[in-house]
Amino acid sequence: MSVLLFLIMVKYFSRFPETSVYYKFAFKSASAMNKFRERIWLFTTREPKSIPVPYNESKKTALMKKVIMLLLISFAFTAAHAETAWELKKDKDGIKVYTGSIPNSNIKAVKVVCIVNASLSQLTALLLDTKAHEQWVYNTKTSYLVKQVSSAHWLYYSEVNMPWPLTNRDVVVDINITQQPATKIMYVSANTAEHYLPVNTDKVRVPLSKVNWIVTPMGNNQLSIEYIGQADPGGDLPAWLVNSFSTKGPFETFKKLKELVASSAYQHARYDFIKD
Repeated sequence: MSVLLFLIMVKYFSRFPETSVYYKFAFKSASAMNKFRERIWLFTTREPKSIPVPYNESKKTALMKKVIMLLLISFAFTAAHAETAWELKKDKDGIKVYTGSIPNSNIKAVKVVCIVNASLSQLTALLLDTKAHEQWVYNTKTSYLVKQVSSAHWLYYSEVNMPWPLTNRDVVVDINITQQPATKIMYVSANTAEHYLPVNTDKVRVPLSKVNWIVTPMGNNQLSIEYIGQADPGGDLPAWLVNSFSTKGPFETFKKLKELVASSAYQHARYDFIKD
């Protein structure tokens, strides 16, 4: 009965803007409302048990899938351990997506392997075009440059759309691009700069995220990409839920990347720190 009452309250008060007297009566801040909604949703969502009869996907399960799809690529946390046992989850359109367990974390890492028709400079231009992340990084709502430290070292802000009742996630990413001169292999690291910008009370700040790219030129304007990352989306989302649907977001992101990097906007890109 109490759960039903809570759900009615969430539905009722979420209709009013935060500035209304009704909203202020029930909640002191937007973050309190957001946390309340998420906890009620999670309270009614349990880890699935074994099901002895045929199971038809419910609306709740579909919502859970959508949540995880959008989480696992905009904010990634890496553990590039050579001993990770990777399990292939998706192999389509020249894009392979793997998952693997890593030490000291309940959230699985994700690895993407693919071939891209582009030069190192083209890929660099796309990665550093922070506004364009809205076009290819899965479910990115907003992305913009915060600070350019150097030609190859940038900080940018990103917000990821989340379906109701979950709160949008945001993150400040510190991206750094380097190249091994002899082999021309390019390395990209993208880590959270958690305290660089003030936290928005109407969003959940991603507490930790890291990504590593290894980009190897293959000749004939082709690149071999290995991407390793893991996401901790913050809030109260349990690890089993985050791990449940971890392939859609990475797959869709790299599918879009392969299309966009070949566009005319990046064909003539050149950088003094990158040798093609």
